[in-house]
Amino acid sequence: MSDNGKEYQPDYSVLNKWPVRAWKWPKPVVFVPWMQSLPYADEVLPNFLEIASMGVPFLHRSYGYAERVLNLAAWDFLEADDYTHLIILDSDHTHPVDIVQQLCRVVIEDPQRLVVGGLNYKRTPPYSPCAWAKGKDGRVGNLLEWSPGLFKAHRIGSANMIIAREVFERLDPPWFLNEYNDELMTTDGYDTFFCNKCHDEDIDIWCDTRISSPHMASMRVTERAFRTYLEMNPVEHEEVTIND
Repeated sequence: MSDNGKEYQPDYSVLNKWPVRAWKWPKPVVFVPWMQSLPYADEVLPNFLEIASMGVPFLHRSYGYAERVLNLAAWDFLEADDYTHLIILDSDHTHPVDIVQQLCRVVIEDPQRLVVGGLNYKRTPPYSPCAWAKGKDGRVGNLLEWSPGLFKAHRIGSANMIIAREVFERLDPPWFLNEYNDELMTTDGYDTFFCNKCHDEDIDIWCDTRISSPHMASMRVTERAFRTYLEMNPVEHEEVTIND
């Protein structure tokens, strides 16, 4: 699939076929790192059942800390030769029913996109996007403005992310790890750790702003929530604007 742009021609017809497990390429499998306490079960469980109803294969792991079960799921994925891509869907989001098709469309368009995620938002104020990029001055900041479509991100959250098999083969485990910073007294999440490992191996991280999964909280956190909060409470930390 590495000859994209030369002989490779995207075949989007696969996206209309089901069951998904019968696709010839890509062959995705979904993993959901279930929270031990799932306060939104009445909404998210039917959502995942709808996704599964299209014949989407899922990896199964018992409850546990997200970073631990994600690493175990990655090992399971590598040991199962049937699959080309691992899709992570967080259990505290509601996902579009065709989220698998949306993510796969991006890699069908260009198989060299090895890591792709949607644009999602934090569950707490200021509800900012879980995406960071380098501005024109080279500094990394949280997104403030963007155009619909794809851009290369510095890091993104893993709420809805598709990862090619090649990534896990190129990176040494653990792939996911929460890191505590003693000096700043902060914790970098396992998705930040994963993105940093990708950068070390020159693996690009793509964010598709057209794909989003509302974050479950006391309200559904979407772009509208972020914009409304921003109007009332300007964000003080540095932001990055990306526009074509």
